[in-house]
Amino acid sequence: MSVSALEVKKLRAQTGAGMMDCKRALETAVGDFEKAVEILREKGLASLTKRANRVTAEGLVAALVHEDGRRGVMVEIDCETDFVAKGDVFASLAADVADKIFAAETGQIEGPLGEEIYTLVENAAIEIREKLAFRKAAYFATDQGVVHAYLHKTGGWARKGVLIELAGDLDVETLQKLGHELALHVQFACPDYLTAEEVPEEVLESERRLAQAKALNDGKPEKIIPRIVEGAVQKYLKERVLTRQFFVKDDKKTVEKWLAQESGGKASIVRYSRFEVGQETGQIDNGAVV
Repeated sequence: MSVSALEVKKLRAQTGAGMMDCKRALETAVGDFEKAVEILREKGLASLTKRANRVTAEGLVAALVHEDGRRGVMVEIDCETDFVAKGDVFASLAADVADKIFAAETGQIEGPLGEEIYTLVENAAIEIREKLAFRKAAYFATDQGVVHAYLHKTGGWARKGVLIELAGDLDVETLQKLGHELALHVQFACPDYLTAEEVPEEVLESERRLAQAKALNDGKPEKIIPRIVEGAVQKYLKERVLTRQFFVKDDKKTVEKWLAQESGGKASIVRYSRFEVGQETGQIDNGAVV
Protein backbone atom coordinates (compact mmCIF):
# COMPACT_ATOMS: atom_id res chain seq x y z
CA MET A 1 0.00 0.00 0.00
CA SER A 2 1.05 3.61 -0.42
CA VAL A 3 1.59 5.81 2.63
CA SER A 4 1.46 9.57 2.81
CA ALA A 5 4.48 11.79 3.35
CA LEU A 6 2.71 13.20 6.42
CA GLU A 7 2.51 9.76 8.03
CA VAL A 8 6.17 9.09 7.29
CA LYS A 9 7.13 12.47 8.76
CA LYS A 10 5.09 11.79 11.90
CA LEU A 11 6.66 8.36 12.42
CA ARG A 12 10.14 9.73 11.84
CA ALA A 13 9.57 12.54 14.36
CA GLN A 14 8.44 10.06 17.02
CA THR A 15 11.06 7.37 16.50
CA GLY A 16 14.05 9.20 15.03
CA ALA A 17 14.37 6.45 12.42
CA GLY A 18 15.21 7.24 8.81
CA MET A 19 12.67 8.30 6.24
CA MET A 20 12.90 5.19 4.07
CA ASP A 21 12.80 2.92 7.14
CA CYS A 22 9.66 4.69 8.34
CA LYS A 23 8.07 4.35 4.92
CA ARG A 24 8.83 0.62 4.76
CA ALA A 25 7.58 0.09 8.31
CA LEU A 26 4.27 1.79 7.54
CA GLU A 27 3.86 -0.22 4.35
CA THR A 28 4.60 -3.46 6.21
CA ALA A 29 2.14 -2.48 8.96
CA VAL A 30 -0.48 -1.60 6.32
CA GLY A 31 -0.78 1.91 7.73
CA ASP A 32 -1.05 0.88 11.40
CA PHE A 33 1.04 3.54 13.16
CA GLU A 34 1.64 1.68 16.44
CA LYS A 35 2.53 -1.49 14.56
CA ALA A 36 5.02 0.50 12.48
CA VAL A 37 6.65 1.81 15.68
CA GLU A 38 6.91 -1.75 16.94
CA ILE A 39 8.52 -2.89 13.67
CA LEU A 40 11.14 -0.16 13.93
CA ARG A 41 11.88 -1.05 17.54
CA GLU A 42 12.29 -4.70 16.64
CA LYS A 43 14.87 -3.70 14.04
CA GLY A 44 16.63 -1.44 16.49
CA LEU A 45 15.99 1.65 14.37
CA ALA A 46 13.84 3.46 16.91
CA SER A 47 16.78 3.50 19.30
CA LEU A 48 18.03 6.51 17.37
CA THR A 49 15.28 8.70 18.83
CA LYS A 50 17.40 10.33 21.54
CA ARG A 51 20.09 11.16 19.00
CA ALA A 52 17.83 12.64 16.32
CA ASN A 53 18.56 16.25 17.22
CA ARG A 54 22.26 15.95 18.05
CA VAL A 55 24.88 17.84 16.04
CA THR A 56 27.24 15.96 13.72
CA ALA A 57 30.25 18.28 13.91
CA GLU A 58 32.93 15.60 13.43
CA GLY A 59 33.53 13.16 10.62
CA LEU A 60 35.91 12.28 7.84
CA VAL A 61 36.56 12.70 4.14
CA ALA A 62 37.33 9.63 2.02
CA ALA A 63 38.32 9.32 -1.63
CA LEU A 64 38.75 6.65 -4.28
CA VAL A 65 40.48 7.04 -7.67
CA HIS A 66 40.65 4.35 -10.35
CA GLU A 67 44.11 2.98 -11.07
CA ASP A 68 44.01 4.50 -14.57
CA GLY A 69 43.55 7.97 -13.04
CA ARG A 70 40.47 8.70 -15.14
CA ARG A 71 37.73 8.44 -12.52
CA GLY A 72 37.50 9.47 -8.88
CA VAL A 73 35.07 10.07 -6.05
CA MET A 74 35.27 11.93 -2.75
CA VAL A 75 32.74 11.76 0.09
CA GLU A 76 32.17 13.33 3.48
CA ILE A 77 30.46 11.40 6.28
CA ASP A 78 29.75 13.18 9.57
CA CYS A 79 29.35 11.94 13.14
CA GLU A 80 29.11 13.39 16.65
CA THR A 81 32.55 12.68 18.12
CA ASP A 82 36.15 12.44 16.95
CA PHE A 83 36.39 9.10 18.77
CA VAL A 84 33.93 7.61 16.30
CA ALA A 85 35.52 9.45 13.35
CA LYS A 86 38.83 7.70 14.10
CA GLY A 87 37.24 4.25 14.41
CA ASP A 88 37.43 1.36 11.97
CA VAL A 89 33.65 0.97 11.62
CA PHE A 90 33.23 4.60 10.58
CA ALA A 91 36.18 4.43 8.19
CA SER A 92 34.70 1.29 6.66
CA LEU A 93 31.36 3.06 6.23
CA ALA A 94 33.01 5.97 4.39
CA ALA A 95 34.89 3.52 2.13
CA ASP A 96 31.68 1.60 1.39
CA VAL A 97 29.82 4.80 0.48
CA ALA A 98 32.67 5.84 -1.82
CA ASP A 99 32.61 2.39 -3.45
CA LYS A 100 28.86 2.63 -4.08
CA ILE A 101 29.15 6.03 -5.74
CA PHE A 102 32.22 4.97 -7.71
CA ALA A 103 30.38 1.92 -9.05
CA ALA A 104 27.33 4.02 -9.93
CA GLU A 105 29.55 6.54 -11.75
CA THR A 106 27.66 9.58 -10.50
CA GLY A 107 27.76 12.15 -7.73
CA GLN A 108 23.99 12.67 -7.90
CA ILE A 109 22.78 10.87 -4.80
CA GLU A 110 19.17 10.01 -5.47
CA GLY A 111 16.88 7.11 -6.33
CA PRO A 112 18.15 3.56 -5.64
CA LEU A 113 21.70 4.83 -5.03
CA GLY A 114 20.45 7.26 -2.41
CA GLU A 115 18.50 4.49 -0.69
CA GLU A 116 21.55 2.20 -0.63
CA ILE A 117 23.73 4.88 0.91
CA TYR A 118 21.04 5.87 3.35
CA THR A 119 20.70 2.25 4.49
CA LEU A 120 24.47 1.89 4.94
CA VAL A 121 24.59 5.01 7.12
CA GLU A 122 21.56 4.03 9.19
CA ASN A 123 22.89 0.53 9.83
CA ALA A 124 26.26 1.92 10.90
CA ALA A 125 24.50 4.42 13.19
CA ILE A 126 22.75 1.54 14.95
CA GLU A 127 26.04 -0.33 15.39
CA ILE A 128 28.01 2.71 16.53
CA ARG A 129 25.11 4.13 18.59
CA GLU A 130 25.78 7.67 17.45
CA LYS A 131 24.07 9.97 14.97
CA LEU A 132 25.73 9.77 11.54
CA ALA A 133 25.07 11.74 8.37
CA PHE A 134 26.08 11.41 4.74
CA ARG A 135 27.07 14.99 3.93
CA LYS A 136 28.16 15.24 0.30
CA ALA A 137 29.94 13.60 -2.59
CA ALA A 138 31.75 14.59 -5.78
CA TYR A 139 32.39 12.31 -8.74
CA PHE A 140 34.70 13.25 -11.65
CA ALA A 141 35.36 11.27 -14.82
CA THR A 142 37.39 12.10 -17.93
CA ASP A 143 38.35 10.37 -21.17
CA GLN A 144 41.58 12.25 -21.80
CA GLY A 145 42.72 14.03 -18.63
CA VAL A 146 43.28 12.81 -15.08
CA VAL A 147 41.50 12.90 -11.74
CA HIS A 148 43.57 13.24 -8.57
CA ALA A 149 42.52 13.04 -4.92
CA TYR A 150 44.37 14.46 -1.94
CA LEU A 151 43.35 13.82 1.68
CA HIS A 152 44.80 16.06 4.36
CA LYS A 153 45.24 13.83 7.41
CA THR A 154 45.64 15.04 10.98
CA GLY A 155 45.86 12.55 13.83
CA GLY A 156 45.49 9.62 11.47
CA TRP A 157 42.27 10.54 9.71
CA ALA A 158 41.23 13.10 7.11
CA ARG A 159 38.85 15.97 7.88
CA LYS A 160 39.77 17.72 4.61
CA GLY A 161 40.16 16.62 1.03
CA VAL A 162 40.45 17.81 -2.55
CA LEU A 163 39.34 16.15 -5.77
CA ILE A 164 40.68 17.80 -8.93
CA GLU A 165 40.47 17.11 -12.66
CA LEU A 166 43.11 18.23 -15.16
CA ALA A 167 43.11 18.11 -18.94
CA GLY A 168 46.16 18.29 -21.15
CA ASP A 169 48.35 16.85 -23.88
CA LEU A 170 50.74 15.24 -21.38
CA ASP A 171 51.30 11.74 -20.03
CA VAL A 172 49.17 10.58 -17.10
CA GLU A 173 52.08 10.52 -14.63
CA THR A 174 52.99 14.16 -15.34
CA LEU A 175 49.37 15.30 -15.09
CA GLN A 176 48.98 13.42 -11.79
CA LYS A 177 52.04 15.19 -10.36
CA LEU A 178 50.65 18.56 -11.42
CA GLY A 179 47.27 17.58 -10.01
CA HIS A 180 48.84 16.74 -6.66
CA GLU A 181 50.61 20.10 -6.41
CA LEU A 182 47.42 21.94 -7.33
CA ALA A 183 45.36 19.90 -4.86
CA LEU A 184 47.79 20.89 -2.09
CA HIS A 185 47.30 24.52 -3.09
CA VAL A 186 43.49 24.21 -3.12
CA GLN A 187 43.56 22.62 0.31
CA PHE A 188 45.65 25.49 1.71
CA ALA A 189 44.18 28.47 -0.16
CA CYS A 190 40.46 27.47 -0.10
CA PRO A 191 39.34 29.10 -3.38
CA ASP A 192 35.63 29.50 -4.03
CA TYR A 193 35.77 29.62 -7.83
CA LEU A 194 37.92 28.18 -10.60
CA THR A 195 37.88 31.23 -12.90
CA ALA A 196 36.79 34.86 -12.62
CA GLU A 197 34.01 34.17 -15.13
CA GLU A 198 32.36 31.82 -12.61
CA VAL A 199 31.96 34.50 -9.93
CA PRO A 200 28.28 35.54 -9.83
CA GLU A 201 27.65 39.15 -10.79
CA GLU A 202 25.72 39.70 -7.55
CA VAL A 203 28.84 38.76 -5.59
CA LEU A 204 30.95 41.28 -7.47
CA GLU A 205 28.25 43.92 -7.11
CA SER A 206 28.21 43.37 -3.37
CA GLU A 207 31.99 43.87 -3.25
CA ARG A 208 31.60 47.09 -5.24
CA ARG A 209 28.97 48.44 -2.86
CA LEU A 210 31.07 47.65 0.19
CA ALA A 211 34.18 49.22 -1.31
CA GLN A 212 32.29 52.36 -2.34
CA ALA A 213 30.68 52.75 1.07
CA LYS A 214 34.04 52.36 2.80
CA ALA A 215 35.70 54.88 0.48
CA LEU A 216 32.96 57.42 1.14
CA ASN A 217 33.17 56.84 4.90
CA ASP A 218 36.94 57.30 4.72
CA GLY A 219 36.44 60.64 3.00
CA LYS A 220 38.17 59.67 -0.24
CA PRO A 221 37.90 62.13 -3.16
CA GLU A 222 34.95 61.28 -5.38
CA LYS A 223 37.04 61.17 -8.56
CA ILE A 224 39.23 58.30 -7.30
CA ILE A 225 36.42 56.18 -5.85
CA PRO A 226 35.87 54.21 -9.12
CA ARG A 227 39.55 53.18 -9.04
CA ILE A 228 39.26 52.17 -5.40
CA VAL A 229 36.16 50.11 -6.16
CA GLU A 230 37.81 48.38 -9.11
CA GLY A 231 40.88 47.69 -6.99
CA ALA A 232 38.71 46.07 -4.33
CA VAL A 233 37.07 43.82 -6.92
CA GLN A 234 40.44 42.75 -8.31
CA LYS A 235 41.69 42.04 -4.79
CA TYR A 236 38.64 39.85 -4.16
CA LEU A 237 39.26 37.90 -7.38
CA LYS A 238 42.92 37.33 -6.47
CA GLU A 239 41.88 35.97 -3.08
CA ARG A 240 38.89 33.81 -4.06
CA VAL A 241 39.52 32.62 -7.65
CA LEU A 242 41.85 29.63 -8.00
CA THR A 243 43.56 30.60 -11.26
CA ARG A 244 44.24 34.13 -9.95
CA GLN A 245 45.57 33.15 -6.54
CA PHE A 246 49.31 33.25 -6.00
CA PHE A 247 50.62 29.70 -5.99
CA VAL A 248 51.34 28.52 -2.45
CA LYS A 249 54.80 27.15 -3.36
CA ASP A 250 55.81 30.15 -5.49
CA ASP A 251 54.10 33.36 -4.44
CA LYS A 252 55.57 35.27 -7.36
CA LYS A 253 53.35 33.41 -9.83
CA THR A 254 49.60 32.97 -10.04
CA VAL A 255 48.28 29.42 -10.22
CA GLU A 256 47.45 30.00 -13.87
CA LYS A 257 51.00 31.11 -14.72
CA TRP A 258 52.60 28.39 -12.61
CA LEU A 259 50.61 25.68 -14.38
CA ALA A 260 51.36 27.14 -17.81
CA GLN A 261 55.07 27.18 -17.01
CA GLU A 262 55.21 23.68 -15.49
CA SER A 263 53.15 22.09 -18.28
CA GLY A 264 54.55 24.07 -21.18
CA GLY A 265 51.08 25.47 -21.70
CA LYS A 266 49.68 21.95 -22.26
CA ALA A 267 47.54 21.49 -19.13
CA SER A 268 44.51 23.17 -17.62
CA ILE A 269 42.28 22.73 -14.58
CA VAL A 270 38.82 21.46 -15.53
CA ARG A 271 37.18 21.46 -12.08
CA TYR A 272 37.78 20.77 -8.42
CA SER A 273 35.97 20.12 -5.14
CA ARG A 274 37.28 20.87 -1.67
CA PHE A 275 35.61 19.24 1.34
CA GLU A 276 36.17 20.10 4.99
CA VAL A 277 34.22 18.51 7.81
CA GLY A 278 31.88 21.06 9.35
CA GLN A 279 32.23 23.62 6.58
CA GLU A 280 30.79 24.41 3.15
CA THR A 281 33.96 25.02 1.15
CA GLY A 282 35.03 24.92 -2.47
CA GLN A 283 33.06 23.88 -5.50
CA ILE A 284 30.89 20.78 -5.61
CA ASP A 285 30.73 19.89 -9.28
CA ASN A 286 28.55 16.90 -10.22
CA GLY A 287 27.99 16.35 -6.51
CA ALA A 288 25.19 16.38 -4.02
CA VAL A 289 24.77 17.77 -0.53
CA VAL A 290 22.36 15.89 1.69
